[in-house]
Amino acid sequence: MKSTKGGCTLRRLWQAGLLIAVWLSLFGCSRSNQTVARVGSERISLDEFQTALIEQFKTRDFSQINLDKKLEVLNNLLDQRRRILKARETGLDKTPEFLRRLKEREDLLLAQTLYLKEVIDPLIPEALIRRYYNYQQRELRVRAIKLGYKGAPQYKGNRSEQETIALARELVDKLGEGGDFKAFVQQYSDDPAKNKTEGFLTYPLGRFGLKADSLVYSAELHRVVGPVKGPDGYYIFRIEERHYRPQPAGYEKRREQIRQNLYNWYFVQQANQLFEQKSLALQKQYGVEFLDENLKKFLEVARQWRQKPGATDADFTPDQRDLVLARFKGGQITAGDLIDKFRGGFLSNFPRYGSLEKLHEFLEKRVVNLEIWAREARLRGLDRDPKLRREMANYERTQLSALLDQKIVQDKVQITETDLENYYNSHIEQFRQPERIRVWEIQVKDAKLAQQIARRARQGEDFRKLAELYNFNQSLKNRKGDLGYVSRRYTDKLLAKKAFEAGPNQVVGPYKSSVYYTILKTGDVQPERIRSLREVRGIVRNAVRREKEKALRDGFLQQLRKKYLFQINEALVRRMS
Repeated sequence: MKSTKGGCTLRRLWQAGLLIAVWLSLFGCSRSNQTVARVGSERISLDEFQTALIEQFKTRDFSQINLDKKLEVLNNLLDQRRRILKARETGLDKTPEFLRRLKEREDLLLAQTLYLKEVIDPLIPEALIRRYYNYQQRELRVRAIKLGYKGAPQYKGNRSEQETIALARELVDKLGEGGDFKAFVQQYSDDPAKNKTEGFLTYPLGRFGLKADSLVYSAELHRVVGPVKGPDGYYIFRIEERHYRPQPAGYEKRREQIRQNLYNWYFVQQANQLFEQKSLALQKQYGVEFLDENLKKFLEVARQWRQKPGATDADFTPDQRDLVLARFKGGQITAGDLIDKFRGGFLSNFPRYGSLEKLHEFLEKRVVNLEIWAREARLRGLDRDPKLRREMANYERTQLSALLDQKIVQDKVQITETDLENYYNSHIEQFRQPERIRVWEIQVKDAKLAQQIARRARQGEDFRKLAELYNFNQSLKNRKGDLGYVSRRYTDKLLAKKAFEAGPNQVVGPYKSSVYYTILKTGDVQPERIRSLREVRGIVRNAVRREKEKALRDGFLQQLRKKYLFQINEALVRRMS
């Protein structure tokens, strides 16, 4: 080595259940033990370096990245390691806050790992993932007849679902007897775009279900498939074209993304049900008991605490924090444990859990279930999994680096009024506000309706009420058409142009914009001006803080670079090309 001085995701919250998976980070690619660099007792593996390069440059072809760029990424990793060494030297890895975060993270990863084994793997076996990988190698062009029914999205007729099923089967029989599929599309399909598309579409995986996917992908060319139920009706397909589209990444690199897609498309409900069953079984196995009387006591204490001005988590007494809310074999959950879950945000989150029922649900779903799934995972030895240990090592480094930055940089920044004034005066042009005009907008799809609305607005009707009544755009409807103040640099250039040309307090349009007919109402005009320091105080304070933090951070990093020796295996870095 050259010595120098200086120098794959599916994630869900524990809401209705378990936070599902950091699949790519836990179950991704194989790892290499080759060392690219060392600093002190810290090493940077070839795999870690390659991962950083991929994240930075979005390519796995390392020959496209020159040596200087590679070394720049490597030096950033070395700087991170220097911060880790300093954090350990100052004892940050022994603080209660760090140890609590570490346990929380490990519990989460353990629970996720067990969740994969107990819930996801049985539902989405390897053979199914492999089958969908093969599907993704082929692009199917199909022709489709869509048949709606009363209650289905976008269908405005009166045909019942049973009548639709009968019609679909009748059409399939007629097509089997030689019926003209193209003519049937025009005659029967409820797809509003059928005249434009003639029923053609690229078959979308994930829309029609496992059975439909299997039927379509196994069908021969020009074979009729269906009827199959879709999200907005029943469909009959005919396979028109099949094209081979090889995936740029191989199966192992695509595997976890395919499993995530399958979960999102078809298995969310089943996974939730299976998780609930497994959770109840674990609760019984671990003898989980919820102490409702203590929950009531804590709820009352929390309500009184919340009424105090300037309330913080530190206001709870040791006795209040020690109140046991739930217990199970080998452990318990106290009020303090619950408060700490919010990491200082208990006050703002309390209204969401301010009833006994909601607090009980949160305690069970997000706290107790996580704890017992993690305990069961440890009991099965999953905490010794090498990939999980690597994930924990990465998390430990990230947290130590953040805690060190908080102590050495963020907590030391002091901002004076003079700092704010100096920054404001030296960046005055940044706070120039261009001329702006107040605008309300109505968008409709019918030209005659647009003319009627514009006429009523010019006759003095309340434009906001008209906007609330007629706007096709739901967001505009909710805001009663109010766009606020618009400058000439507004995203919708045509709207801004017409508003400024019309001037204040005018009705504009209707005019055609995109697929809508638009009517505008203008209000007052604000001339160009410089916003005062009072108006932009928050922006200025943040900018000053960033500058001061950067100066402290850069200076501190220079000290670390002088202190800690490092080694780079430059030959290995060069061979990566």
